[in-house]
Amino acid sequence: MSGTEYFTGRRYEIVAFAHGEKPIYYEEFLSGDVTAGSWLLVTRGEEHVANREQFVLAFPVHHLGPDLAHQVFLVYRGEIGYCCPSHRNDDAFCREFEREFGDFDPQRTRVTRQRALQFVHRYNLNPLLEIPVATMRRLCEEGTLVEALPANFRSGSQWAQLPPPEQAALAIITAAKLEMGWPLVVQDVLEMPNQELRARALDVFGKERLVREAGAEVVDQDGENELLQVGSMLFAHVQDASTPRRYLLRVPPRIQTVREAIAWTFGFNAGEDYRPIKET
Repeated sequence: MSGTEYFTGRRYEIVAFAHGEKPIYYEEFLSGDVTAGSWLLVTRGEEHVANREQFVLAFPVHHLGPDLAHQVFLVYRGEIGYCCPSHRNDDAFCREFEREFGDFDPQRTRVTRQRALQFVHRYNLNPLLEIPVATMRRLCEEGTLVEALPANFRSGSQWAQLPPPEQAALAIITAAKLEMGWPLVVQDVLEMPNQELRARALDVFGKERLVREAGAEVVDQDGENELLQVGSMLFAHVQDASTPRRYLLRVPPRIQTVREAIAWTFGFNAGEDYRPIKET
C-alpha cells in the first residue's frame, strides 16, 4: 500500500489502527446521564500474548483450540468518560488526545500509525481476550462465548457489567461471522441489539429467508400487500405494480399499516399523503 495511512476511525478504534489490526466491531455503552460508561472493541489481527500461560489465565483452557494460531480475534474493553464539551474533563483519553493532536476529529487530525502507537502505549490498552480463529468459530457455532466473558468483564468498578456479557457476546459472535463469512442463524439477526450489526447481518442473511425461517406475523393486509413483523422489525411485503415480482422492504417500527408502509417507501410521511392514480 502506497502513501501514508492516517487514523480515520472512532475514538478507541485508534487501538486497532495503532496495532495494524482490522476493527470489526466497536461500541460505547454509556450510563443514564451519558457522563461515563465503557467501550468494547473487537479486532482481527496477530496474537499479542508472549506465552501460552498468560493466555490461558485470561481465557479458560477448556475453551482453547489445540494450537494458538497467529490469526486471532482480539477483544478490548475499557472505561470512559463521555467525550463532549460539557464533560470533557471526565475522560483523560480525550484530554490527552486533544493535547497531543489538537482535535478528536479524524477528518481534521492527521494521526500516523507510529504516533497512534506511541499514544496507545501510554494507556496500556491491551486485549482482555485473544481468541484463535478456529476457536472463535467453535464458540460462534456453539454460542458459548458468553461463558468466557463474565470473568473477564469483572473489573471491580461500577461499570463492570456495562455492557452485559450476554449482549457483548452476541455482538462479538455476529461481528466475527460477518468478518469470516461464516453461516448466520436467525438469532444473529433478531437478537442483535446493535443496529449497525443487525442491518449488516440482515443483508447477508436475507430478508426473505428471515421471514420464512423466523415466522412472520401479519400486522396489516391490503389486498396482496402485507405488513409483517419479525421480532422487533417490520417489513412491507408488496406486489410490484407492473411485474409478477413481490418485494420485501424493511420499514420503520412506527409504521402501523400497509398503506403507510408503502407511502414511506415513496418518501411520504403518512399513508393519507400517498394517493397515487396508478403505481408504476
